[in-house]
Amino acid sequence: MISTALIKASQVNEKILSEFTMLKVLRYPIGSRFRSIFNDEMVPSMFIYYDRNLNSVYFKDFSSGYHGDGIQLLKEIIVRNKLLGCEDNKIKDLSKKKVLSRKDIIKFIIENYSEEVIKYTENRSEEIRKTGSKSPISISQNYEPIYEICYNSEFYNYFKKYELSAKEIDRLDIFNLCYLEYKNYKLDNDLIIGYFNKEGSLIQAYVPKEYSKDGNKKFITIKNTPIVYTFNFDNSLKQFNIFIFGAIKDNIVFCNALSKTRLKNIIGVSLLSEVKTDINKVIDLVTRQIKNNIEEYVVYIVYDFDNTGIKKTKEILKEYKDIVPLNILMVEKNIISSQIKDASDLIRFKTQEEINSIFQEFIINNKKTTR
Repeated sequence: MISTALIKASQVNEKILSEFTMLKVLRYPIGSRFRSIFNDEMVPSMFIYYDRNLNSVYFKDFSSGYHGDGIQLLKEIIVRNKLLGCEDNKIKDLSKKKVLSRKDIIKFIIENYSEEVIKYTENRSEEIRKTGSKSPISISQNYEPIYEICYNSEFYNYFKKYELSAKEIDRLDIFNLCYLEYKNYKLDNDLIIGYFNKEGSLIQAYVPKEYSKDGNKKFITIKNTPIVYTFNFDNSLKQFNIFIFGAIKDNIVFCNALSKTRLKNIIGVSLLSEVKTDINKVIDLVTRQIKNNIEEYVVYIVYDFDNTGIKKTKEILKEYKDIVPLNILMVEKNIISSQIKDASDLIRFKTQEEINSIFQEFIINNKKTTR
């Protein structure tokens, strides 16, 4: 270890030191969401994010209310005895202090990680020199997104139009982002919807047309991997109803509305695009996600009601003749008006009575089995 004479607290940029400490302690890139280290929880509620206004990295744990920079994080961990199985006697000795100040934490980091701090500081300085940006992009490996999570009334009001409650939105791991920086994108719109998976990774960000500064809706896909949602799940039943969508919003809105019927084991799969669909791969994905063997199932395609969506569905039908092409069936029945472009619009613009009638005719009374 390098002598502490080479690095003193007065010589250290505290923000850089905080970044280093955050990543050293949590080992997650900026933009990560994960389960709280302070409380046992099923749904991840702890985040690392970059605050562009303060030009610094912070954590926020919604389960405990703790919030701060990397130095504050280490202090909370020590003070609250959340040492994560740490056997380091120096940390244990530090935790015995009755009063623990930021100065104590900074001194501890420098004394014990001086070589790593120096290397990290050099790397960050080089990045700032090359890019001219103080934003810690290099920490977010492989262009991980940098974002801030915030809450406003517009977020929940937007989903009310689609019959989604605040409780259901939280269950589905949907959050409002007040800022997003990813590759060439820098968004600070009034409403940026962030869709996360169960592991806490941001999968896609969506800016609705009415909240876009240029009047066009925006989809920013972070991870081009399918995402699976379950509704009315009953592991004792062996029959499953699998719905395939191109978009995440169509999935959650349609399946949430369907979950209010008596139908069980509703599984919505968002492929994030209406590309060539391999049904067998979808079934394998669902099997891994729900950790259960699927003995009997029906596959419904719910792509958009426009020409592109219909064309893609017809291509799937050539190879998989036993699927139920919901979008084609509804168009053929003339129940899709010009204002209804996709599955979420169907729920938004149809009355509850009309929606129930559609579900009954095309899904509840369906006798077709894909397998």
